[in-house]
Amino acid sequence: MQVEVLALATLYEARGEFQLTLEQMRPAGLGALYEAFERLKRKLEGEGLFDAHASGRARLPVRLASLPRRRLLRCATY
Repeated sequence: MQVEVLALATLYEARGEFQLTLEQMRPAGLGALYEAFERLKRKLEGEGLFDAHASGRARLPVRLASLPRRRLLRCATY
């Protein structure tokens, strides 16, 4: 496993040693947000939500209607 770190580099003068003080550490890769997205995607795929032949999918409307503005206003006042 590879990690990315944020560290403060200092020199310990008494012994002449170089040291790193670790401030943050995270797994190397694409980032936390992308990893969360991938976990959610795998979960939803497991539930069958991305299945092309799912029977419970919402269908697109077959017919559309266009109503005149006056009729819409009458419908809204009732």
